[in-house]
Amino acid sequence: SDPRGGTKERELDGAGVVAAAAVAAAGAAVYYGMMAKRGFDVARMQKGLTTKALGREVQFHDSVSSTMTLAHALLTEKGGPAVHGTVIAAEAQTAGIGRRGRSWAAEHKGNIYMSLLWHTTDRTLHERCVTMSQLNFCCGIAVARAARDLGVEAKCKWPNDVWVGSKKLSGSLVDFDGKASGVAGIGVNVNQTSESLESAVGSTAATSLSAESGRELSREEVMCSICNTIESLMAGDLASTMAEYAKFDMLTGRLVRVCHNSREVAHDDDYDAVVLGFFPNGNLKVARVGNPDSEIALSGEEISIRPQ
Repeated sequence: SDPRGGTKERELDGAGVVAAAAVAAAGAAVYYGMMAKRGFDVARMQKGLTTKALGREVQFHDSVSSTMTLAHALLTEKGGPAVHGTVIAAEAQTAGIGRRGRSWAAEHKGNIYMSLLWHTTDRTLHERCVTMSQLNFCCGIAVARAARDLGVEAKCKWPNDVWVGSKKLSGSLVDFDGKASGVAGIGVNVNQTSESLESAVGSTAATSLSAESGRELSREEVMCSICNTIESLMAGDLASTMAEYAKFDMLTGRLVRVCHNSREVAHDDDYDAVVLGFFPNGNLKVARVGNPDSEIALSGEEISIRPQ
């Protein structure tokens, strides 16, 4: 319609004709990639949701220190039952939280920085811990599945990462205080270029969905897929989640370095091992190199993959 009133069609100038033709020729995928640069469309993301709770309430910010910090504040203010399924997301994080206190380095626009609140009705602390462990694995599966739906062969690196080949695509972190609710933070490199990734992290160890697929992608579709997968998997139990996780696992059969401090800081107790799989509770099952009959359960040690 004519913005000046009435119903007359508005004529396009030369630039508008070119832009319209470019959009039509390039197709919807590129158009949505263009839109992603202009801002995240919450309503469009929610149109594809099949969830009952997760993603139905989204608070989207231009820039925050950390979406996990805001999620915890909301949890404290309103309580778990009231905020279950709420997603806090942002275009930029100035102090994103990673595992073992690391920061998450990425561009300020074009990626996904989100935290979700999950409330459980489990009665015992053990049951709550199992639920939060399940949520942790569901986050990795959800990102890997969304990537594969876009033609990117992503795999899960126990316990919190998603990789493509030898490069990190995504990381997640579940923060649980032992009560009835937890916060899961998820960062996904979506439309970041290889050059900007290398500049941000200081190496070529990271990648993005755009870099791997060769095209710009819709963040709305990726976040929608993540929400749908997590809620669907959480309707089952930990055993069913681990069975699904095994389909995306990249470590079984691999030679790894078990690091007790971190990859960067050596410890006298660090050792080489071969990954055998997983225990039912989600712990990683490894055997020390030179002692194949040993089975060791890893719950929190950091796993660093050795070059092969």
